[in-house]
Amino acid sequence: RTTTHVDNNEVVRFVAVIFVGSDVSTVRKAKIVTHKGDILNFLGQYHVDLQASSRDEVNQAAVQDLVERTAGVKDNSADVSAKAA
Repeated sequence: RTTTHVDNNEVVRFVAVIFVGSDVSTVRKAKIVTHKGDILNFLGQYHVDLQASSRDEVNQAAVQDLVERTAGVKDNSADVSAKAA
């Protein structure tokens, strides 16, 4: 659970974190991907899902960035300009 600001209002956003460690075998990863849809349906409403394979990928900054990009409240023009250069 995290928050973003839209039109000066605080909005609660829910993030589903799918964590599959890097030591997990390819076969097991395939099984997890197969069941991912059912798991997310069971969880119910969420705004975005984050797939991670290491603990470093799951931190407040990464989650906030993903939520803001998905919600369309983050200005990506600096990222686009940097990639074009």
